[in-house]
Amino acid sequence: MLFRNMRRLFGIWLVGSLAVQASDLALVGARVYPGPDALPIKNGTVLIRDGRIVSVLEGAPKTRVRQIDCTGLVITAGFWNCHVHFTEPKWENAPILGASQLRNQLRDMFTKWGFTTVFDTGSILANTKAIARRIESGEFPGPMILSAGEPFTPQNAMPYYLAPLKLPELETTAQATALARARLDEGAAAIKIFQGAWVSPEKLVPMPVELVKAVAAVAHGRGKLLLAHPSDASNLVGAIEGGVDVLTHLSADPGCFDYCACHALWVQPAQGPCRRRYGRRPGCFGQRSVGRSVGLDGRSLHDP
Repeated sequence: MLFRNMRRLFGIWLVGSLAVQASDLALVGARVYPGPDALPIKNGTVLIRDGRIVSVLEGAPKTRVRQIDCTGLVITAGFWNCHVHFTEPKWENAPILGASQLRNQLRDMFTKWGFTTVFDTGSILANTKAIARRIESGEFPGPMILSAGEPFTPQNAMPYYLAPLKLPELETTAQATALARARLDEGAAAIKIFQGAWVSPEKLVPMPVELVKAVAAVAHGRGKLLLAHPSDASNLVGAIEGGVDVLTHLSADPGCFDYCACHALWVQPAQGPCRRRYGRRPGCFGQRSVGRSVGLDGRSLHDP
């Protein structure tokens, strides 16, 4: 694995040399962490052309290029923020918002903190994808944005604190299957449901397990994850039985953590840009492994 990473990241000397000649800038002398599964480079050079990293080398550049001395500093691959929302009013009408406004908002919220990939766990998908497209077109810099789009709720169970917003409701297995397929066809990177929805401060409406299973079947059939907002400890059982992969919130009840540990669930906490997997414990039944996570995973310095 290490040698494959070295070949991918550093290339042969000739490729690195050619990159140097065409580069606009070289960051030299730093301790470089090129990726999550690669060893750090104590005296590295990061070569940049037109604002993009083109090569990571050990030692000094081979030809003349404008340099910034980074001795004593650290350069890392970009961070993931696994739980964000593009729901504030400042993100509305993204297709026509001024480029400078969006650039500044993205910088203040993400890029100045080192986030190069963010996962939106609930927003208006078309609007969020408009932001992503403008970034991808090169109109302004920003992170790679993945989104689950609008969450699904149980029938007649709109979370009261989201009013007047109206979310799509799941009523039957056939309808749930169709809506889940449509959401992925629209470009969602995952599907999110309200496993339990607070329709008032005193009343919680759970998502029927058969509907959870229907949505999970669609998501997993497309190689996507199913995210859930369980709302309280009682809905964790339905999440596990229904096939949920990731919890976007978790109750402070210690029993929730034990339940997640037994079933190897991933948790996306909203409190900070981090991810934790609660490992299996002996004696737990019905264990289910999750193959990947949309949490905090470092990316290679060469990833777009």
